[in-house]
Amino acid sequence: MADKESYLRMLPSSIRQPLRKLFNSGAQLNNSVNLSKAVTTGLTMSGAMTTGLSISGACTTGINISGANTTAINVSAVQTDETGLDTSAVFSHGTYSTALAYGTQTGDHLVLKSMHITAAATAKYIMGDVNYITSSAASTGYFIVGYDYLSLGHDAGWSVARRSRVAITDDAEFGEIVCVQASTEIGAGLTITQEGAYSNFASIYGRIEVGAGTTVEQQLVGCYVDASYVSSNIAGEVSAFKAYCGGGTYVDYGFNLECISNNMTAGFNIEVTDSAILPVGINFERTTAGSITQAFRFSAVNVTPIVENAADVAGTSTSHALKLLIGSTQYYIPVYDTLSW
Repeated sequence: MADKESYLRMLPSSIRQPLRKLFNSGAQLNNSVNLSKAVTTGLTMSGAMTTGLSISGACTTGINISGANTTAINVSAVQTDETGLDTSAVFSHGTYSTALAYGTQTGDHLVLKSMHITAAATAKYIMGDVNYITSSAASTGYFIVGYDYLSLGHDAGWSVARRSRVAITDDAEFGEIVCVQASTEIGAGLTITQEGAYSNFASIYGRIEVGAGTTVEQQLVGCYVDASYVSSNIAGEVSAFKAYCGGGTYVDYGFNLECISNNMTAGFNIEVTDSAILPVGINFERTTAGSITQAFRFSAVNVTPIVENAADVAGTSTSHALKLLIGSTQYYIPVYDTLSW
């Protein structure tokens, strides 16, 4: 009875006496704890415990919250270290180093976390997850708000570490619709210095990595955009990739390729397949104003695909030529410093 009495002392007075009577009578409980009246705290655990709440039996629902709450579950204290992780874990499903194995699944799905929300149109923001981290001290380590890790060591079909999807199912009026948005913001009047070899501020960073001696049959791309499912010629412009550089911005390049490898075939590739006809390879255009000063620019003669006669001086000759390959045959396009019509 001592253990039961210790447990009862942690409960609100509204349910302590009924439970004491049930424990003393030896009766079996259909509902171990049933709160039917309003109390400040339904269940309080204030003593030092190995496990505050343990559910070891097979339950239809382990924990059920059917009432409307301001906060359904609130964790307000700093947590202790979790086994297998070097830092605190507020919620854990298995541990980082030891998986919670479900074995072979006979059903269609295994869902570890599921949320399905409907909300009225008056809601300003509807958010499934909000993860907010604010650093409290200088650090040369890593801050990662969300981390998804998919490890495959066997045959698998279509697999992704994270998928986002927006489905438009009825006629409606929209502003901007974005499936995945990432932004990097640097405040005004700041001085930012580089730490170590890390030289990028990137809203989206993708990396592909293949170990030496590995063979891969599929194509491998850092960023893949599939625009082959646009089945209607809509009024707006459709682009597989678009860089928008608004007025007043200090952007150097809309697209910048930095090559530090001798194994590349080309810096930019346009490929036509499946008997498709591409009207224009590269298109230059403007809307109502603006102009393009130079169609192409080469920074210097000695680092560009240009040849010149031995007697010529770079920048003054009229016998420079651009080199190009058609098939495997070398051709030349002459270029001139001056032009008279």
